[in-house]
Amino acid sequence: MSSLRGYQCNPARVVQKAKMIFSASGRHTFVVEGDTDFRLYRQWLVDDNACLENVNNKSQVKDVWKEAKRRGLHSIHCLADLDYDLVVNNMPILDAQFVYVSMRDGETSSDVECNDLESVLIRSHALSKVMAQKYRGSDLYGDEFTSRVSDLRERLRIASRNVGAFRAADQKYWRLHNRSPIGDNFNIEDTFFNAEKLDVDVSKLTQVLRRSSRQGINAMDEVIETAEKYIRDFSDGWQLSRGHDLTSMLAQHLAHLLNRRVISSRDVEEDLRMACELEMVKETQFGAKLMKIGEAAGKPFLKASF
Repeated sequence: MSSLRGYQCNPARVVQKAKMIFSASGRHTFVVEGDTDFRLYRQWLVDDNACLENVNNKSQVKDVWKEAKRRGLHSIHCLADLDYDLVVNNMPILDAQFVYVSMRDGETSSDVECNDLESVLIRSHALSKVMAQKYRGSDLYGDEFTSRVSDLRERLRIASRNVGAFRAADQKYWRLHNRSPIGDNFNIEDTFFNAEKLDVDVSKLTQVLRRSSRQGINAMDEVIETAEKYIRDFSDGWQLSRGHDLTSMLAQHLAHLLNRRVISSRDVEEDLRMACELEMVKETQFGAKLMKIGEAAGKPFLKASF
């Protein structure tokens, strides 16, 4: 991060700016953790009542929340992905000013809707719109379009769950040992992922991970054992399905269907964002929270929510 960007994301500066904005215009500030989130929320929030602040990562969002609470500023709201927090027993922040994208108040890991914002979009009707319009899904899937998209969504869930289990297990290992056997350079690749069938070969995946362990074979075996347990424990839900894995898998699948050399996951995410309508947002967990925050403040933050 550049020194200028670091200054712009500084929690004290963000909170002071939010205080000045509220004093001058009565607008509330919503803090998000990345560019994708910024673009998504920008299309849904009421400009006259809300402004957005992107602080680059989840850790910074938490720091801004802490600073806002320290200073008693109630016009700032922090939005973050749940990620694997409940899976690996990271205690969530339970506060009205901190909103997890896919978790309602008081929920447990078996209740959450999704892992992050991108996975919320995959679960929404936006996926059907993208397949029908952008990628001519009605032609690809024929008369059984609706059932085929449902099947596509389910195969994406299972494939991303099988990869996400290892990501979550690596996070748990890091919490216990302050080391990461997998690291940050773990991508969806054809050594274990079949783009045509949307299938992850877990056996081949474990072989890839064993060969690439940064902390030795014993450390990776511990991660693999934990991941296999997570696959069993969370077999039916979306808790392990990371949004960027979902969009990467979908992009590779679409490239295969359309006989293209490559379709980027970033393009898929942008397509999903554009296809997500306000009524779809209202049906999500974070949409319900934004409406609740607006009701408490006496002004709508989500467009046409009153």
